[in-house]
Amino acid sequence: MMELAGINPQSKFKIAAHTILASDARQSLDQLYLPIIGTKAYALLNLLWGWSAKVSEHFQLMERLSLDKQDLYRARQKCEGAGLLRTFVNNENEVYYLLVSPLVPVAFFENPLLSQLLLEMVGESAFLELSRILLPAKPELADYQETTHALTSVFRFAATTPAQLVTNVKRNAAAVQTARTPMPQTTFDFELLLSILKNSFVDLQTIKKAKPLFLATKELYGLDEVAQAKLIERATNLTTNRFDAQQFQLLVARKNKLQTTAPAADEPAKHGSQVSSTTKLSQQEQQLVAVAERTAPMIFLQGLKHEKGGFVTNGEERVLRSLVETHQLEPEVINLLSYLLLVDRDYPTLNRNLVDTIANDWAQQKITTATGALVAIKNRQPQRKQQKTSVKRGNVRETLPQWAKRDATGQTEKPVSSAEKSELAKRLAKINHAKEDQDG
Repeated sequence: MMELAGINPQSKFKIAAHTILASDARQSLDQLYLPIIGTKAYALLNLLWGWSAKVSEHFQLMERLSLDKQDLYRARQKCEGAGLLRTFVNNENEVYYLLVSPLVPVAFFENPLLSQLLLEMVGESAFLELSRILLPAKPELADYQETTHALTSVFRFAATTPAQLVTNVKRNAAAVQTARTPMPQTTFDFELLLSILKNSFVDLQTIKKAKPLFLATKELYGLDEVAQAKLIERATNLTTNRFDAQQFQLLVARKNKLQTTAPAADEPAKHGSQVSSTTKLSQQEQQLVAVAERTAPMIFLQGLKHEKGGFVTNGEERVLRSLVETHQLEPEVINLLSYLLLVDRDYPTLNRNLVDTIANDWAQQKITTATGALVAIKNRQPQRKQQKTSVKRGNVRETLPQWAKRDATGQTEKPVSSAEKSELAKRLAKINHAKEDQDG
């Protein structure tokens, strides 16, 4: 396994870009991307855009930015997750960085994932102010009829146009578009959403154009077709029957702040909740896996914090959203990571550094299911118990596992009993009974 995907002081890198950093793209980077990726990733991007094309070594980046290799790696991850950087590593551990121009403001606000993430980071008032400043005013054209001429009605094309040349250019342009972060695959039934709204006052054409927004909302918040249909109606202008995507995002954010319930018990799990007999999970553990499989990460986190009598902090939302957005772990695995820290280790909040450390460890182990994550947690427990026994005997100092040791400074572990874990798993399964009353 290559150390931090090519990052060490002596490893070499070179840089290329799809295009120049135009003024409107620069405006997006400074005002829209900065709140999302943070100052370290922002500084890294600015440095890379101005770096020469010659081969360099990573220690030069680390020295210029005053970052160690861990911080540089995390900054690079954020740039990659935001669709601003693509990274390639060869067998010699040399890195090729491909810079991707930021989306211009109009395209940024049309991107459901990025605009929703910006809303979460800056809050409603700042989000609306940014959109007011950066988006062009919509012209009032209701009393006008368009008479614009089409391309083919104005220009004539030579019969000998080299078709293959045009095809090649189109292929190259399409390759640039693939540099953007792909939309996640979801089980959202868009046709069902349209059928729910068919007899309402909503203009379905505006809904069809916003399809990526609804897919992203399902991925991030777990809101099903019925719940989203209700929010769509509330976000639709009663006079024009036109859907307001920005208002919809605001309503989703507000609903997420209030919602503390898990999906209904009869909702099918994404990957099935059957647990192999070889995993040796108890009934309560199988129940926990089933809940983790069918629950969106933010909702699962809210359920855990609610049962502990706490609340989800803005920092925890950002930590969780970063994992979801960058697709580092499957949602059900993210849920077990939250369970590990908040229940198994009884930390009051999700610590960013510790989350990153465990997520990296699980990603390297290729853990892709809730069952696999729970087995990994169980496999660590005997080692931790043995360490605590050794402490009582006075033989060695108590330490965390190697993969968690570095970032756990100042955290105090308070083991939760098996009975408490079992009770929490039951309450997580039962908590869904309040959902219909809340959404109704």
